[in-house]
Amino acid sequence: LFNTAVNRVKPEATKVTKNYEKRTVNKLELPSALQSMSDTFINDVMKDDTEPIVYATKQEIRDNYIVPNQDYSSKLKASDVEKAVCKDNGKEYEVYILVKSEKNPSAGSGVGSVFDVIESNELSEKAPSFLEEFSTEYYNCVVKVNIDKQSGRVTHANYSTPLQMNIIVNLLGTHKVVAGITFEKDYTIEY
Repeated sequence: LFNTAVNRVKPEATKVTKNYEKRTVNKLELPSALQSMSDTFINDVMKDDTEPIVYATKQEIRDNYIVPNQDYSSKLKASDVEKAVCKDNGKEYEVYILVKSEKNPSAGSGVGSVFDVIESNELSEKAPSFLEEFSTEYYNCVVKVNIDKQSGRVTHANYSTPLQMNIIVNLLGTHKVVAGITFEKDYTIEY
């Protein structure tokens, strides 16, 4: 039910509104030498998107709705799921899916089959030379969707992806940085 409904968003939706994207820093461990740089970086990069963004063309929806830049929105398999709940509230199904934790996920499988993920191998290729090591661990990733019973289409979706990044940088010495961040993206879908 979930895969079928959510994979209809990109080909069938006429408008997808990203209502907001919240970014929460849950944990930050870094040496004092990097503290001042991190404050500026976090304030710039981690501020929430509170203004809705409307995607109104097929290309915009494909490129910006979960999973970005792919023709699908979910390749989730039962083996990737920790817990799934489907409630019938009369007019629609409310689906809740908790995905199993995963280290260094990639697009198209596991956590990356249904969430936008930071791929450590991709980031390592583009990273500045002082970044010596980078890995991610995604945990408690939850997607909640409302599926209209009559049409079988997703009308609302919320994606929450907590992750921990483990980073080793060689800048004024070798330093270990641990950053825990949660991204929450909320969408309204129209057809």
